[in-house]
Amino acid sequence: RLSIAVPSEPETMEYVLISVPNRVYSQKDLDGRTAQRNLSRNFNFAAPSSLKVGTLGELVSLSDELAKTDAYVCSVVSKLAHYLKELFHDDKAKLAESLQVEGRTMEEFVERFEWDQARYNTKQLPRELASQMTQYVTETESSMKTRTQAYNKVKGNLQAIERKSNGSLLIKSLSDIVDPSKVVQDSEFLVTLLVVVPKYLMKQWEASYESLSDYVCPQSSELVAEDAEFGLFTVTLFRKIVDDFKQAARENKFIVRDFEYSQEDQQADETEKRELQADLKRKFSVLLEWCTLSFGEVFAAWIHLKALRVFVESVLRYGLPPDFRSVALKTEPSARTKLRAALHDAYKGLDASGVSAAEIEDVPGLMPQSEYFSYVSFDIDLTQFIQAR
Repeated sequence: RLSIAVPSEPETMEYVLISVPNRVYSQKDLDGRTAQRNLSRNFNFAAPSSLKVGTLGELVSLSDELAKTDAYVCSVVSKLAHYLKELFHDDKAKLAESLQVEGRTMEEFVERFEWDQARYNTKQLPRELASQMTQYVTETESSMKTRTQAYNKVKGNLQAIERKSNGSLLIKSLSDIVDPSKVVQDSEFLVTLLVVVPKYLMKQWEASYESLSDYVCPQSSELVAEDAEFGLFTVTLFRKIVDDFKQAARENKFIVRDFEYSQEDQQADETEKRELQADLKRKFSVLLEWCTLSFGEVFAAWIHLKALRVFVESVLRYGLPPDFRSVALKTEPSARTKLRAALHDAYKGLDASGVSAAEIEDVPGLMPQSEYFSYVSFDIDLTQFIQAR
């Protein structure tokens, strides 16, 4: 660590990752221009410098591919963070505990970054390393889709059952509401219907239900349940006129519920609900553990990919043999403009054209100013994962 600590509130989670040749690098000079002016806190970033280079043409091609891969891997990190946020119902404290990388916070991982030689052997070519990282992240994303779909399916099935239990009288299950003694059963000629009536029409129902059709049993209607919007009434009539009665009821905004009392069906619903609750609890625990582990692994791959980009761009920019120093500068958004100006003043000699970054912004046909500096530079924004949609 090279830093001079700068107190800030709230704590920033944004970094400017730079690389400059060792021949122009001075920790004292960099800290004097940035950290001592409260523009950043600076940390050594141990990007590899001994990778196999291959040909210049391969590096140019790889540079473009790595930019796309960087965006893709970052998107998968964001998806995992977003799903963890959903699992924790936006509990920021629990989310922060899960957004760990090898037992460290995201910031600690960036600020103390060391290349994982055991996982990413530097004897491989940069393209091979990039392919290894991409393959792992792609497999993780595929597994995430499968796992979350399985979890959401069980969750959806349980929510459907709970809606039947907890919804309005229009949709909720009536098995545990209606007393079997209120319903005519096992009759060849008679049947009891259950009718949902808006509360503002309850008096109209009581006054008119007997005349909605022929063969309605007089005084057979009884209010058996009600909620904030509806009342549930029984009515007994002859089976042969059920369809006529339903049609007349609809015309008067009375809703006949399809219902046939069955103790076996009621018990089956209760059993299914208990089984789904147990299954959801198991799947939640497994999915939470997997997402937490995978977030750390994919995040680590993303930062290693940043380090790989630093190597490739440094070789392309500064030439062979690789001899550069990379530093992560932790900065506040409000200090970013001044930080960039300080870095430009420090390293403007690296730009052979002598054109300032501000001037480049206005040159037609060139990349936007944020894409070009006289030194190698990448952004690392960790805030996006805490605030993942």
